[in-house]
Amino acid sequence: MRVKDYIYTNSEMETIINEYIHSQRDRLVCKLCFIDGITHEKIAEHPDIDLTPRQVSNIISKSSIIISDRLEARNKREGQICLIPQMKLS
Repeated sequence: MRVKDYIYTNSEMETIINEYIHSQRDRLVCKLCFIDGITHEKIAEHPDIDLTPRQVSNIISKSSIIISDRLEARNKREGQICLIPQMKLS
């Protein structure tokens, strides 16, 4: 997944999610996945999220493109090169 290609802190990720993911539900899904590292299945079981694991996966996929674009722009501005190996999102 593209998001995992970039170096970022949790606070940077939270800022990007808050600024560029507009749905409150989608923000929560993204934070649980990208910051807390919770699986799609566990996110779907969260009491504030009434979705199937597949719907959670779709939100993560769409949001990861937005987040990756922001991280890529940040890295280009700062001249950073990322060497973190890709991690599979479940």
